[in-house]
Amino acid sequence: MADGESMDMIINPWRYQGSAPPAPPEAKPAGPVETRLQSTIDPGGGGSVRVDAGVLSTSATRLEQLRGEVQGGVQNSLRGTDHAVVGRNLEVTKAVQYVHDRWTEKLAHLLEDMQERVTRVRKAADNWDHTEANVTQSMR
Repeated sequence: MADGESMDMIINPWRYQGSAPPAPPEAKPAGPVETRLQSTIDPGGGGSVRVDAGVLSTSATRLEQLRGEVQGGVQNSLRGTDHAVVGRNLEVTKAVQYVHDRWTEKLAHLLEDMQERVTRVRKAADNWDHTEANVTQSMR
């Protein structure tokens, strides 16, 4: 993160476009809160949230893509420190190895969690489709 950037500026860059600064975080928003990460706000302005099987499938696909990006990026970084020789007799070597091992462990847990969520969202989309088909069939 560059100096002067906040996490909000990274996640919500459109809020910082234009001349007026965004409202402070403690201010209550006038309308629905939006992140644009996966916007499902009703375009008609009703403020309702639209969810359907397509939105769920798209969300699962995007999460799966993010999982791949995380896996690739972190594993490349970890490979860069594999067997890094800092000095065989130095405590620093142990510290680097400890950090490397912890990141490897945390990455495995994160990827497992992300995959579980992909599976759950895909299952919800499939169940939604199945339920809609059953309701449509029963109305005939």
